[in-house]
Amino acid sequence: MREDISSVNFVKKAIQIISEEGLSSLTIRRLGREMYCNSANIYYYFNDLDELIAYASMEYFSQYVAEVSKCYLTAPDELTGYRQAWDCIIELSFDTPLVFERLLYGKYRDRLGNIARGYYGMFPNKKEELDPDILKTVTSVDFSGYHSNLVLGRCVDAGVFAKEDSRIIGRILNSLYAGFLRDRISCSEDKEKISQIKKEFFRCLDRTLEVYQIK
Repeated sequence: MREDISSVNFVKKAIQIISEEGLSSLTIRRLGREMYCNSANIYYYFNDLDELIAYASMEYFSQYVAEVSKCYLTAPDELTGYRQAWDCIIELSFDTPLVFERLLYGKYRDRLGNIARGYYGMFPNKKEELDPDILKTVTSVDFSGYHSNLVLGRCVDAGVFAKEDSRIIGRILNSLYAGFLRDRISCSEDKEKISQIKKEFFRCLDRTLEVYQIK
């Protein structure tokens, strides 16, 4: 058995398998074989395979968090930054839709904040250039796969949207996103269909923002 068995190394190996072969190739038995250990060792560090997958999936979600942090710095205004944040998650999640779908809407969707906090504890270098407010939001106890969006609050603070409408906006757009992500999964790798799905999503997004924006 390997001497470097740890939660971090299990997550690293899971990330490697997902990135090289896809989510479907990640199994308890495969991890045990790759780590030269009894598969039962995994349960010492994680409740089940779904929890391990959630941690490994944070490798992809953390890219989104990093991109949103950059949006904060470069966007000319809060609304543009909000729109750019959606650009980021659509581009990243449509590249690995099964990973994002499992993380945001799977078994551990309601513990996403705890998962994120654990992930950044394992890989502290991943949070070095993150916006402090974003990091605080992502690692908060109540952060989940149904969270409205990382930058919606700033739009409210800037007077772009009314505070009483923010929850409605978040629910509408998250429901839209979940549906379009499923559509992306169902069309496999048909590039033309993927492009059409992206365009349709942003038509819905932009119309929603237009309706609720304070004139």
